[in-house]
Amino acid sequence: MGCMVVQWLAHGGSWFESLLIRPLSVWSLHVLPGEVFLSRYSGFLPQSRDINTPLLYFTDMGPQPSKPPTPPPSPCLRQPWRTLPTSTQDNLNFMKSYQPRNKGVKHLRILLHGPVGAGKSSFINSVESALRGIVTNRALTDATSGSSFTLKYQTYKIQKDDQSFYSIVFNDIMGLEANLNNGVQVEDVKLALRGHVREGYKFRTNGPLTENDPGYNSNPSLDDKVHVLVCVVPVNSVSLLDDKVVQKFREVRLAASDLGIPQLAILTKVDQACPEVESNIHNLHKSKYLKGQVEKFSAMLGIPINCIFLVKNYESEIKTTDDINGPLLTTLRQMVSQGEDYLNYM
Repeated sequence: MGCMVVQWLAHGGSWFESLLIRPLSVWSLHVLPGEVFLSRYSGFLPQSRDINTPLLYFTDMGPQPSKPPTPPPSPCLRQPWRTLPTSTQDNLNFMKSYQPRNKGVKHLRILLHGPVGAGKSSFINSVESALRGIVTNRALTDATSGSSFTLKYQTYKIQKDDQSFYSIVFNDIMGLEANLNNGVQVEDVKLALRGHVREGYKFRTNGPLTENDPGYNSNPSLDDKVHVLVCVVPVNSVSLLDDKVVQKFREVRLAASDLGIPQLAILTKVDQACPEVESNIHNLHKSKYLKGQVEKFSAMLGIPINCIFLVKNYESEIKTTDDINGPLLTTLRQMVSQGEDYLNYM
C-alpha cells in the first residue's frame, strides 16, 4: 500500500500583499499502514499576484505541478443545426389560407402512428392550441396507462372560426406494440392508408379489419385516403425501441412508399429528454443529444433528416407561447406542403 499524502498551506497575516514576503508553512499528513504522522516545510510564496492560481494540487502520489481542470464539453452546439422562422405569423397565415388545389378532396388527411404513449393525441391537441391560440385537450390522452388510450379510428378537424374549419384533418389510431396480440394491427394501418377504415371503427388486438366488418369502407374516395403519414416517437425512446416495433414501422413505411404517400417523423417529449431544452426551449436545435437522436432515428428507418422534426407538446402549460408554437407550426407546414405535392400528383 502506498503513502497517502495530503498537503495544505498555512500562513500568517491577513493581506495577500504580505504573503509575498512572509514565509509559508506547507503541512503534509502522511498515512502509512499502522502509522500516521505530520511533516512541515517552510518557504516563501512564488512572486505571483494571482490569488486564484493554486500552488499545488494533491493526489495519492503527493504534490504535483498546478494545472487548471479541463472543462467538460458543452452539451450544446454554438449555432443551431436547423433554423426556424423568427415569427409564427407567416405559418399561421399560410395555414389559414390553405386550400387543397385538388378539387377531389375537402381536407388534407394526416395519419399519426407510433408506439403507445408517444404523444400522438398530445400533438393533435398542441397543433390545435397553436392554431387557435388557446390550450386545448380535445383529443383525450392518458398519462398513467401502459396501454394504448386511443382505441378507435377518429378524425379531428380544427375550427378556424365560427363558420369554418382548417383544411386539414388528423387521424389518430391505437399505438403499436411489440406483442403481436397487443396494440394496433399493422394490416389495419395499411388499410387506413388506402381509406378502407371507417370513422369510429374500434380496433381489435386479436386480428385486423376484414371486408365483412361494418367498419370496412369498400369504396374509399380520395378524400378518405391518407395523404401524409407521420411517425411519432418520444425522443428518449429512440434507442430503446423494441426490434419488433421497428419492424412494424418499416412494414407501414413500405406500404406508404408503395402508395406514394409522403412520410415524416416527429420526435416528442424533448424537454423531458434534454435538461438544456427544459430550461430553455431555444436550445432545441442546439442540443447535441437531440441532434444525435434525429440522426439515429433517420438511420433506423431511412427517413431523411429533413423530414424528422423535434417538437414540444403542450402539457403543463395553460397559455400558448410562440416558443412552443414555432416548431409545431413549422412541422405542420412541412406536412401540408408534402401532402399538397402528393395530392397534385394524384
